[in-house]
Amino acid sequence: GKGEVVFQADGLDLPLPACKEQLEAAGDKTVLLGIRPPDLELGSQDNTQRGRLAAKVEVREPMGAEIYLHLDSPAGNLVARVDSQCQVRAGDSVSLGIPDDHVHLFDADTQRNLLA
Repeated sequence: GKGEVVFQADGLDLPLPACKEQLEAAGDKTVLLGIRPPDLELGSQDNTQRGRLAAKVEVREPMGAEIYLHLDSPAGNLVARVDSQCQVRAGDSVSLGIPDDHVHLFDADTQRNLLA
């Protein structure tokens, strides 16, 4: 049907149209969502947009041309990789965008990648 597929976690309501078939095939299984640090999109803390996750910067780790931001969110600890020009500091609240075409989905029991 035309039903929407949404990944839900604490503080996150993420529509995943690109993963609809795989999630429907997973049925009642517990599914883990993974995303690589460079794929997280950093935004301001105005977190009204659906599919975004509010987070707080715990540690700012400069690594030359890029910065690793260690983040605390309702969905757990995350790492985002951002450009060295990024002015975000430890203690700042931010909003994270999770592009649905960059997520990885895993079966929580077998660790198998559902999108492979």
